[in-house]
Amino acid sequence: MVDRCVSADLVPCTVVDLDGTYIKGNTLKIFLKCGLRFLIRHNNYRDFRRLVFVVGKRQLRLSTHTEMRDDIIRILRPYYGGISEEFSRCVKHCINPKVKSLLEDRKTKGHRILLATAASGFYIPSIWEGDFVAECRGSEKPERVMQWLIDNNCKLDTVITDHREDIPLLLANEKGKNILVNPSSSTLASLRSLGNISIMT
Repeated sequence: MVDRCVSADLVPCTVVDLDGTYIKGNTLKIFLKCGLRFLIRHNNYRDFRRLVFVVGKRQLRLSTHTEMRDDIIRILRPYYGGISEEFSRCVKHCINPKVKSLLEDRKTKGHRILLATAASGFYIPSIWEGDFVAECRGSEKPERVMQWLIDNNCKLDTVITDHREDIPLLLANEKGKNILVNPSSSTLASLRSLGNISIMT
């Protein structure tokens, strides 16, 4: 009886991915482009070259994606005041209207909305108003999400994502609703065994 009462008091939560899901594109790439434009406008070719070097290392597989992300943030952090407005504006143009509408509908039904992303938490507040967990992917993401749910008296109801990297989170939501946004054929193949999947195109 106690367990059922506690469960009934939990607030349903919809968890949404950022890049490729809520945003049609990649926020790190958008942030990088805004940063490069800012550096050119201010004739800062030293840091411009540093960024090109960082991206080149990643293209040559001499660094990981996380290392590249952290290096980009480190180089552009001092200039964020001059980048954030353009960055926010560019990201808003890339919001997926169908996902945004779905989230608004979930809110009207009493859901908490949680953004769960591998993107840097450094710039999330300038493009997202609400709760988020950042810099987590793969098996780490459901662990971070579940801890947030516990801390905020919520229960997982819906997961919205575009990528098979979120399979651990989708599996953790086996009794809820899982929505794939414009999934690739490889993502669909990886999730064929899951029965609680719907597709948003």
